[in-house]
Amino acid sequence: MRWPPPADRWDIGSVIVLLVLVVATGVVGALPWVGHFDTPGPWIALAIEAMISPIFLWRKEIPILSGVVGTLGSLLAVLLSPPAETGQLSVFLSVNVWMQISTSVTVNSMVHYGKRTRRVWIIWGLLAVVTVVAARPWDPHFGSVYGGLTLISAPALVGAYLAARGRLVQELRERAEQAERDQEQAAELARAQERMRLASDLHDVVTHRISLMVLQAGAIRMSTVDPEVREAAERLRTVGCEALEELRDMIGVLRIDVKELA
Repeated sequence: MRWPPPADRWDIGSVIVLLVLVVATGVVGALPWVGHFDTPGPWIALAIEAMISPIFLWRKEIPILSGVVGTLGSLLAVLLSPPAETGQLSVFLSVNVWMQISTSVTVNSMVHYGKRTRRVWIIWGLLAVVTVVAARPWDPHFGSVYGGLTLISAPALVGAYLAARGRLVQELRERAEQAERDQEQAAELARAQERMRLASDLHDVVTHRISLMVLQAGAIRMSTVDPEVREAAERLRTVGCEALEELRDMIGVLRIDVKELA
C-alpha cells in the first residue's frame, strides 16, 4: 500500500470526518448529564473506530479488505454498546454517527471499486448481521428496529446509490470521450480520402497534361528553324519539366501523409 496521492482528497476528507466523529462521540459521552458511557464498552468501541478509520485511505486499492474491517468495527460498536431501556436504541449507538458514515463509505467502495467475487458477499453478510443485532428482532420495539435500520441499512443504500451513480457518470463520460475520438478519426479518414483523391487527380490529369505540354514544346524545338521559337520552346520545355518534378514531389508528400493516417 502507498500513501494516497493528492487527487484522493475525498478519501482523506472522509477519514478526517470519521476521526472527528469519534472525538465528538467521546465528548458527548463525557458529558455528565448523558450518563450512559460509564461502562468501558463505548470507550473501547471508540478506540477501535479511531484505529481502523485510516484504512479507508486505501479503499480504492483494497475495497474488500477495508469494507470487512469497517463492517467489523460497526459490529463491535453494536456489541460493546451498553444495554438500553425497553423499546429504545442505545444512546451510544444514537450519537455514534461513525457507523453511518463508515457503512456508506464501505458499500460505496465495494460497489464502485470491488470486483464481482464471492468475497463481496462477506461484507453483505456482515452488514446483515450488524443490522439484525442493532435492530434486536428478538425483542421487537419501534425504537430499536427503526434505529437499527437507520444505523446500517439506510447508509448502505445511500452508499450503493452514490457508487452506482458514480459508475454511470464514469461510463457516460467514457462513452462521450470514445464518441469524440471516433469523430476525430472519421474526420481524419475523410481528410485522408480527400488527399488521396487530390493526389490521384494530380497524377492522372494535371501530370498528364503537363507531360503533353513538355512533349509538344520539345517537338516544336526540334522541328522549327527559327532560333527565337526554338529558344522559347526550350524554355517552355524546361519550365514544364521543373513543374513535373515539383508536382511529383507534392503527390509523394500527399501519399505519405495518407499512409501515415492509415
